Amino acid sequence: MTKDNVAMDNSTEPFNALAVTMNGNKRPEEPMPAPHYTMPGILHFLQTEWARYEMDRAQWEVDRAELQVITVRRIKCGVR
Repeated sequence: MTKDNVAMDNSTEPFNALAVTMNGNKRPEEPMPAPHYTMPGILHFLQTEWARYEMDRAQWEVDRAELQVITVRRIKCGVR
């Protein structure tokens, strides 16, 4: 198969750029291993992400309150 024929290939299999070598020959594809998801693993991930989200949100609230205090003090002092 030449380089021109690769572009004109009307096969039904999806194009995989990694499976085509520089001269246009196809290499045999290696099957990808399936991920090993478990219900406890998924729940652990969701719980840790939710906890991280809540900590980030709490920190954002603290930062927001500090900036509000700084803004009010600058307005009272007339500093721009």
